[in-house]
Amino acid sequence: KRTWISALLALLLVVSLAVPALAAGQSARQPDYSRTGSITINVTDSAGKPVPGGTLVAYEVAKAQYSNGDNRFVLTADFASSGADLSKIGFGENGEPEMAAALAKFAVEQKLKGVTADVAADGKAVFKGLELGLYLVVQTDAAKGYEPLRPFLVTVPMWDGSKLVYDVVANPKPGTATEDARLVPEVEKVVTEKNGKAPDSSVFTFRLTAAD
Repeated sequence: KRTWISALLALLLVVSLAVPALAAGQSARQPDYSRTGSITINVTDSAGKPVPGGTLVAYEVAKAQYSNGDNRFVLTADFASSGADLSKIGFGENGEPEMAAALAKFAVEQKLKGVTADVAADGKAVFKGLELGLYLVVQTDAAKGYEPLRPFLVTVPMWDGSKLVYDVVANPKPGTATEDARLVPEVEKVVTEKNGKAPDSSVFTFRLTAAD
């Protein structure tokens, strides 16, 4: 009998400890809708070096809402007809790159207006005072000599594994801002007539060599 009572007391102790822990975990994941947040974007090259210059635009794709005990994202009026499926997106799960690309195309086609921010000398662009929701970030103008960053989605706030972060820092993956290797040399081709007829000039070869 004592063994049975001891086992019951031990079980009650475990339950009493587990319930507060579970409640604390749920509380940590519940966003504070009275707050606003920000997005700081570090634009870097493949080596992690800051890439200053260029302009980024942030579009509010969806608003975060709490309804019937659940947090969900609801498309804004601007993106209501985009057809985006947000059912699998939560704080910290920002969707597939294909969705970001499709939404960026939609924003251009619909001539939507977002919030712009220039990339500073330290490679950072900051968007402040943002309501809780899902945001699309697009680089409209790239830094000289670099290709634009690929469009991406980010939530405010963002779950970092232990807590919700309202001032989100986004680091585009290495290689998304890469040096543009295209080279357009200034060349003048001179053709001299011979006996009143231009020679066959269908083949014209350049040799590019290393230079400082």
